[in-house]
Amino acid sequence: RVRFTVARGGPLPPHEFQRGDQLLVSAGDPLSSTLSATVLSSDPGEIICMMTAAPPLGLDSLRLDRGPNSVAYERTMTALAGFEHGNIQDEVRQVLLEVGDIRAV
Repeated sequence: RVRFTVARGGPLPPHEFQRGDQLLVSAGDPLSSTLSATVLSSDPGEIICMMTAAPPLGLDSLRLDRGPNSVAYERTMTALAGFEHGNIQDEVRQVLLEVGDIRAV
């Protein structure tokens, strides 16, 4: 577990991180980040995360950015797989994918 707080104490800057969110942890550029964290809890003074590797020590500050939402991704992939495996009515598939003559549906 890693606890992110403001070094001088007090509340964190406004954020909307909540339990289960995936975060990218970086020293500046989030696109070059190789560290990720999962939010366990958050309140105005701290964000507690689970990380597979500890962030580097000795840095003045770290940047936290919302990463990909794994729940939304998994649900999207499951829904898309339904198209491939025929779990959706042919008429709906034609309309959504604009395949075939939509007027005939």
